[in-house]
Amino acid sequence: MRRIDLFFKIGLLLMAVVLPFSIAATNIVFFTMVALWVSSGPSVWKRWPLHWGRVEQIFVVFLAVSLLSVLFGLDWRNSMWRMRKDLNFFVFPLIISLIADASQARRLIRIFVLATFLTAVLGWIQWFSGVHLTEPSGFLRYIALVNDRALGTRSHPIRYSECLLIGMAWIMAWIVFSRRKLPWRALAALIVMGGALVASQTRGSWIAAGIMILALAIWPAAGARYRWRAIFLLLPVIFIISVPHFRARVETISNLKFESNSERLHMWRVGWHLFKQKPLLGIGPGNVKNASFPYLMPEEAKGGGWGHLHNLYVNIAVERGAAGLAAFLCFMWALARPLLKGNPPAEEYGPWLAGGFLACLAFLLTGFTEFVYGNMDVLISFYFVMALCHVIVEKPLPSGPEKNAAINLY
Repeated sequence: MRRIDLFFKIGLLLMAVVLPFSIAATNIVFFTMVALWVSSGPSVWKRWPLHWGRVEQIFVVFLAVSLLSVLFGLDWRNSMWRMRKDLNFFVFPLIISLIADASQARRLIRIFVLATFLTAVLGWIQWFSGVHLTEPSGFLRYIALVNDRALGTRSHPIRYSECLLIGMAWIMAWIVFSRRKLPWRALAALIVMGGALVASQTRGSWIAAGIMILALAIWPAAGARYRWRAIFLLLPVIFIISVPHFRARVETISNLKFESNSERLHMWRVGWHLFKQKPLLGIGPGNVKNASFPYLMPEEAKGGGWGHLHNLYVNIAVERGAAGLAAFLCFMWALARPLLKGNPPAEEYGPWLAGGFLACLAFLLTGFTEFVYGNMDVLISFYFVMALCHVIVEKPLPSGPEKNAAINLY
């Protein structure tokens, strides 16, 4: 049993390290842990029982509605294949089951944030390399800009920026919540990660970061004495405004004729038409591409059509109907609520839970311009950090000297 326990600890550590770098490596680590857990038999299942709580219950409801969408949708075979991404949720209950307590969860958050910071350093290398590509290919993609945008360790700048935001959530919380002197290490990390976010040139993630800063500035538990530190979070914003190239990128946000803006608006209008055809249960998961093809402009059809509608909520409503969207929103609320109403004292665990809530907020906000639920890089990162935060809520350290000695936020 000790060997299995050590294996799980090493597996969790590796997952926190590789998740910001490679989804393939993450899958290898995670499925190896799953295989060990499944094959080890009742003794291991009793020692590490699969977590079952309100979040899992609501997800099962969401999954049941999705299966009804499959049955009554346009192409049940395609939908069943596409729903394999829903199984990524298994990351959440298994991670909670394998982590002993809040102390281990905090260590894994630190490691995950550090690994995300290193991917931000790579973004800076790409920005200053002077190498430009039109398509990501070979080794050069790791040291070059693609279409003038930093990709970091991901295949697309949008995915890169969304994963950066999840890691940045704790950097932001540590800066505002620290009860000691101003945490300069966290501030330096913010500059590096914020700079990489700027280099990705992903406008939706920029907007999400701004709202996250606003949320921290008005966060009640932060206290008026320390809330002024949210000003430091504006450093990336100042950088964007001061550089003409990035300022021009910001100005395109309100330009409805800008190509990507007009295309998204067209997608959402088509989504509304598709939703009206099957409002209750939708057209079925993964059927957007075939259903939307008749609505495409000639130039939009050249790439084979839309795989999604560039909006989390529109996409779920179209594919799984109003019932699926309602179940999904309840699922998101079940994930976020314990981070706001958690039992651990705010003074001791506030930065960790605030960071988790900001990561959840980042996921939901970027969903207004991207289908983040269909992106494995972002989705698995999201489930992983949500599991760590729920461990902090559900498995806090025991009270007394042992707890006080173990708490070291920064």
